[in-house]
Amino acid sequence: MKVLLIDKNLEDLKLFETECTGLPDFEIAASFSDSSKALEFASNSPVDLVLLDTVLPDIDGFTLAKKLREINKNIIIIFVTANTSHAAEALKMKADYVVFKPYAKEDVTDALTRARYLKPRLEKHIKANLFGKFDLYVNGKRVIFPTKKAKELAALCISQRGGTVSTYEIIEKLWVGSKFKRASETSGYRKAIKSMLETFKEYNIDYIFERKYGFCRIAPEDIECDYYSLLDYDNVAVKTYGGAVMPEYTWAKELKKRADDIAGMLK
Repeated sequence: MKVLLIDKNLEDLKLFETECTGLPDFEIAASFSDSSKALEFASNSPVDLVLLDTVLPDIDGFTLAKKLREINKNIIIIFVTANTSHAAEALKMKADYVVFKPYAKEDVTDALTRARYLKPRLEKHIKANLFGKFDLYVNGKRVIFPTKKAKELAALCISQRGGTVSTYEIIEKLWVGSKFKRASETSGYRKAIKSMLETFKEYNIDYIFERKYGFCRIAPEDIECDYYSLLDYDNVAVKTYGGAVMPEYTWAKELKKRADDIAGMLK
């Protein structure tokens, strides 16, 4: 569990830092007294648990907590405060726990134990494997696509990590050499979209698919993906990367090159 510490006086969180360092389930991702830097870090790096002071130099902790929840709705937030009157406000914004200063080791242990109980909330039930051959899982069950093109379309959209894919790009990559340039010119494209969406509905994950005229995307927020982890420079992902990214798809060569570059940097 990656932990972010935010306090106007970082020395006040020293005991939390010491306890987290000694536990295998917890890893201190970063510590900040500046809320804007903390918010920037959380926007660009995975964070599971935030230990947050209610009073900060440039912004109140409650406002910052709301912004953190906008980035990750499931993030675990534990307030650390010297003001007992802040407990009601913490509960109002649905904080997970409050620890009052000055606190003892037992308070820290209690807070971290509570975080462990909340950990399942962080675990995403949709998993995409892009290393090796592509597969998608929902609640541990492999998704069975009725057609190869529907599966390839899902792989292409997921690989973009939230980026949109145009109709032209889809046709160009999935129907290599096709003379068609628009969806209206080929029934294959329409069938692939329809088949993929019907499959998503069958597994109750159709909410991840978004489509507007000429473009579509798959939202990445609820997807656990080995390739995403590698892009975040995760050492575990580097170790599990075997040098192959969906070799069954010719368009995935560009993904492999990027994965090779990152893996080479971290090894």
